[in-house]
Amino acid sequence: MFGEGPPMKIHTISDLAGYRRYLSEDHDAYRRHLDFLQSLKPQSERAFSSLGYSYTAAREVEFISDFQYSNGFPDVNWRERVVCPVTQLNNRCRAAIHIFDLHSNTFQSSRIYLMEQTTDLYVYLRKNYSELIGSEFLGSTVPLGDMDARGLRNEDATCLSFEDESLDAILSFDVFEHIPNYRQAFRECYRTLRSGASMFFTVPFNANTESNTVRAIQREDGEIEHILPPEYHGDPLSDRGILCYRHFGWEMLAELRGTGFTDAYAYIFKSAAMGYYTTQVVFHCRK
Repeated sequence: MFGEGPPMKIHTISDLAGYRRYLSEDHDAYRRHLDFLQSLKPQSERAFSSLGYSYTAAREVEFISDFQYSNGFPDVNWRERVVCPVTQLNNRCRAAIHIFDLHSNTFQSSRIYLMEQTTDLYVYLRKNYSELIGSEFLGSTVPLGDMDARGLRNEDATCLSFEDESLDAILSFDVFEHIPNYRQAFRECYRTLRSGASMFFTVPFNANTESNTVRAIQREDGEIEHILPPEYHGDPLSDRGILCYRHFGWEMLAELRGTGFTDAYAYIFKSAAMGYYTTQVVFHCRK
């Protein structure tokens, strides 16, 4: 059965004080949501399914979940492992695209830059946006803005090859935490967006803290200094994984406003019926 509860309500929150109010008001509903998630787990370690409506597939599906990318049974990484069997998009990606479609004011012909190219998300968006541009970070193997033999475009988020005010939207999903100089990446996104255009993104985020949590820094000589035990995330181009430099807190939104964005805020929501298990956080900033 679909999860019980009212229709999905999306909260727009700009700071820690707003999030704390949200928590106090949503406490009972969140407890019921956690009870629902607990009821989905099998008694042994195996893949399992749950019925819901997939926004990206535009139909009811049996979402697939398992115990990958977690501490192991009985923990489930709901953010990454509630997968639509039609589009292969997980909870995080489906929720972000849902928000993008609701709030981006883009068209089929809009020039949209997605900071990935080898993923199911790129495949999905390419079918819907004729001018979509995807990329991966290929280092010095090919010049920035060029493609390699596989057809992958090389971009460095801290030095984008796009002209000033040439993009209608930027999409970045779990990328900025892997960039040592993320503030420069924010500035590049601002530079390349047209006036009135938006960036939508996700990052590892601790909603209970004001400050970003620094896990590692890159020194001027290029060496990496680990402040906390190294944390590596999946890399579509390598089995080695990619280092996470930080988890973000609410100060990130102030940093975006300081870059020049007129506003920056988080959309916070959940929906058992849509397969958006646990609280989803998608960020939006407008030039």
